[in-house]
Amino acid sequence: MFKKRTSIATSLFFILLVFKCVNNGVYAQESYWYAGASLGEASTSADDIFDDSSPVSFFIGKRLSESNAFEFAYLDLGEFESDSLRDTSVEISGFEASVLALAKLGESVEIFGRAGLYIWEFEAVLFGTDVGDEDGTSFLLGFGVNVPVGISFGFRAEYLNYFDIEDEDVDAINLGLYANF
Repeated sequence: MFKKRTSIATSLFFILLVFKCVNNGVYAQESYWYAGASLGEASTSADDIFDDSSPVSFFIGKRLSESNAFEFAYLDLGEFESDSLRDTSVEISGFEASVLALAKLGESVEIFGRAGLYIWEFEAVLFGTDVGDEDGTSFLLGFGVNVPVGISFGFRAEYLNYFDIEDEDVDAINLGLYANF
């Protein structure tokens, strides 16, 4: 029952956040597209069983205004291998859609918060045997910082939390590059 209420609450929050970004986009003064890639490290809440993985992400986004953007990404969270269980691992990958709320720190550096959905596929191997795959949709939250280098390029660092992927949460820290166009 609690899980259902949490899911409804996060869905309503996401819908309101999307509405705010789209509504502010009508009055956008600075609208442009950007794309990039990032690498990082991810851990699962079952860290007593699985080691960390190395996620890779490719993203494209549209800046709606100075303070809002939306973004789509392909994210391969990588393969989480088990030290305690021989030839056991899980691999998670999928697509995400999120909205960003941004704020300037000084002249160019900006911080952002992110909320969205992650549509994932989960593949498991137990003792060397493929035990199948599952798919689903999870809520994500995150925050980060963009550091521009000139007008067209910049660096990004962010922390993301993916909720309830096969009953486990996944935390990721990513570093990336982006280009405006």
